[in-house]
Amino acid sequence: MASDWNTHASKLIQYGYQLEAVDLWRYLEGGELGLEAFGEKLNKDHDSSQILLGYSMGGRLALQALIDEPKKWKAAVIVSAHVGLPQESKKQRRLIDNEWAAKLESSPWSEFLSEWNKQGVLGNNVMPNRNALEARKKEISRSFNCWSLSEQEDLLEKLSIIEIPVLWVVGVNDEKFCELGEVAVSRLKDAKVLRISNSGHRVPWEAEADLVDAIGQWISIQFK
Repeated sequence: MASDWNTHASKLIQYGYQLEAVDLWRYLEGGELGLEAFGEKLNKDHDSSQILLGYSMGGRLALQALIDEPKKWKAAVIVSAHVGLPQESKKQRRLIDNEWAAKLESSPWSEFLSEWNKQGVLGNNVMPNRNALEARKKEISRSFNCWSLSEQEDLLEKLSIIEIPVLWVVGVNDEKFCELGEVAVSRLKDAKVLRISNSGHRVPWEAEADLVDAIGQWISIQFK
């Protein structure tokens, strides 16, 4: 939800930066929109003076925009994001996401959320209140189809075309994504991995103040 970033926005003001949160679900209101098409549309919707920030699925979507236009954005911050699966793993991921979509459509919202938060990679229910997202069930169901990792190209070999500075953020307790971050940064031209202490996958909400400080300081150094 765009509102999930309200506190981050208020804290970034102290560094002199304004945060414009994007409602990802509005891109699926009229039907499915593929990953590459999303990247193209996001680039058309925003000007080139901005820094792109994306978390998890939003980080994958941000990467699509960066690859679509490698020089458009001023810089990027990618948090807890996957670069893509090998072909042999995509069939299994498709089955898993089909199951999630079916649960979403057949279960009460509270039960679906409970199941979702039990996933090992997430590990907790630290997110802001999710009740308002119930009205977005149709769009979320579409995202399990068209924004699934099973539909995403393995972007690793394309990361080298991204020209801008990239800060790749992971939580120290999120071992899988720490490894993914190191591999991704090794392919980028101008990037660093930042590991945030006392956090797992949901860095923006498990370590909100630390993340905001890290982003603010990194931007200040990049563009002083």
